[in-house]
Formats: sequence, C-alpha cells, structure tokens
Amino acid sequence: MLETHDSFSTGAKARRLIEAVSHPNIAIVWDFLHSLRFGEPLEATWDQIGQWVEDVHVKDSSHYSPEGFDLKLLGKGTLPIAEAIRLLHRNGYDGWLTFEWEKGWHPEIEEPEVALPHYITYMKELLKEIGCI
Repeated sequence: MLETHDSFSTGAKARRLIEAVSHPNIAIVWDFLHSLRFGEPLEATWDQIGQWVEDVHVKDSSHYSPEGFDLKLLGKGTLPIAEAIRLLHRNGYDGWLTFEWEKGWHPEIEEPEVALPHYITYMKELLKEIGCI
C-alpha cells in the first residue's frame, strides 16, 4: 500500500507511481490531509486514485500547507472531514477509516487515551448523520 504522503501526497503523483508499477496487488492509503496540504481538492484526489483506495487516514488540522501541519482532535481543526466522508460514501467506498494519531512525532498533541475515544464518538455521530450507519 502506498500512502498519499511526502513525495506522493497528491492523487496525481500517487497515480503516476501506481500506473508505472502496474501490479494487481497494489493499493492506496489516502491521507487526505496531505493531499489538501498540497492544494489538491478532495474530488480531484478521488478522481485520480479512488479506484485503488483501500484505507483512509482520518485526522484534523488547523494549519496545513506544504511546509507542515498541526494535529487537532477531530472537529477542532479546519479539515473538511464530513465532506471527505460524504465523498467516500457517494462513491461506494466501504474500506477502513483509520485513526492515525502521531503522538511519537508530535508530543504536543493530546494523549491517545483522550484522542481515541474522541475519534470513536466523533466518527459514530458523523457516520450516522451521513447515513453510513
């Protein structure tokens, strides 16, 4: 699995690599924070790589750009989380929505004991609102 991160943050760049490798067992982890950091809208990313997405990293951030980002509890930042989940639902995505909490790289963020229950509550409410559950 290739994650949309670093040199492959956008769907356009990830797609070029996926097509060059052209292997039936390759898939993508879409971390939409990174695609948005590099200015690629959600729909554009999905159009490029949606057929290969098998996992989605869900997180939130208030300040994100090619130079970096901060991490926030879901709903405390400005990432369009609901829009991303609606896009996935509209397109029939039924894979993982993975909570990625990078405490090891970002010691300033909340402890996992706070962040994980918050994620579960937030996502349950969002998925009900969207009609996924």
